[in-house]
Amino acid sequence: MIKLNINFENEIINGQVTYDDKDGNLDFNPKLNSDILLLINYINIGFDSTKNSANQVWGYTPKESWNKKDLILPLRVQKGKIKLEEALKPGSWRPDKEESWLTYYDSKRNWLCFGDFMLNNSDKCVEFLENVIAVVDKMISA
Repeated sequence: MIKLNINFENEIINGQVTYDDKDGNLDFNPKLNSDILLLINYINIGFDSTKNSANQVWGYTPKESWNKKDLILPLRVQKGKIKLEEALKPGSWRPDKEESWLTYYDSKRNWLCFGDFMLNNSDKCVEFLENVIAVVDKMISA
């Protein structure tokens, strides 16, 4: 079981997520050291093992796999960090191995959502990269 902690603070990692329509690649610049990866479908959330915190997102997500949906931005989004509660060995970990997480796309807002788009009051919503929000509602297993 992978446990994540959210540390709310005013600092986030500045950078930009880009998407290449031709080949379906999602990328983050600048490139940072990420030696621990959480894979959700074919998207990597990179963690730096020296700080145990998430620092980038990249991977493959073709538009053909997206489900169109009107998405609602969580109301209580705060800036902060996603940290691993325990040290993991460098490498890749797949928390969605029980079932694939769906990808939702809101064309009006130009948003992508990986996983469950339904929100509840216990969710913790953190902007950990510039314009990248994670909604953490429970522990994930890998």
